[in-house]
Amino acid sequence: VTSFFPRKMVIPSGSGVASDRPTAVLGALGGDGFVRPKFRRRGIMQSMHKRSREDMPRHGIEVMFGTPMPANFTPLATAGSADVTRVARFVRPLSGRAFHLQSERADRVVRALLVPRSRAYLDPATIHDTRVNDVWGQARNDLGITTERDAAYFTWRYVVSPSQRQHAFVILEGSEAIGACALEREGENMRIIDLVTTRRHWGTALRAIANYASGCNSVEMRLTFDQAKSRQMWRRGYVVRDAEPRPLNIVLPPGDPKASTFLDGPRWYVTWTETDRDYS
Repeated sequence: VTSFFPRKMVIPSGSGVASDRPTAVLGALGGDGFVRPKFRRRGIMQSMHKRSREDMPRHGIEVMFGTPMPANFTPLATAGSADVTRVARFVRPLSGRAFHLQSERADRVVRALLVPRSRAYLDPATIHDTRVNDVWGQARNDLGITTERDAAYFTWRYVVSPSQRQHAFVILEGSEAIGACALEREGENMRIIDLVTTRRHWGTALRAIANYASGCNSVEMRLTFDQAKSRQMWRRGYVVRDAEPRPLNIVLPPGDPKASTFLDGPRWYVTWTETDRDYS
């Protein structure tokens, strides 16, 4: 069995498409792929991926993407996919515990140094929160090729999700909504599942999140290396955590007129929201 999950997507203006506004397209996340062990190594997975690719135009899907597991690398490549960039976790320490310091006094001192002060703050998002739409409208052309993140998406993906492990927030500076994010606490660490904001407010939004996570040992975010570099994540205190970064793999239907745009790895904006799942 193999599958893909349709997602509304946008291509920013100036990305090789004839439009001065973000272009809406239908994309898809690469879904589950499984062959029973006794039938493996017979080309079955390659055949399923090939058939999925051939069926994309029938469903109106212009691109399928994901961060596949190593066992799927060869079948996807054989079916015509391409790796366009790499994704990894970027971590910012917030405490002495993050450096394995056991002294409570040392931990307090390190926290005082590493947890940033912030005038911006996080406010829980509500169902169909219009502030998320405001943020999305301002940020969508700054983010890159990515899935749509309007209020309807935030409501479905986070606000009314079954598990309520991942929580959505609007980032406010005074009364102005400058960003939207989704966070998940995992043990003593805070994961930024998603972040939507303009480049101008990127640093402010990250500081607000780190300040909110002041009781955690670290805060981490998943990004492509290209986006991490362009958004100066190292300058903002984030370091690469993954020893083996995963490829961002894309599949295009035969003859896709936007192929050159989709194959341009630095244009992609990918976070955990596209590559993670809510646990019900």
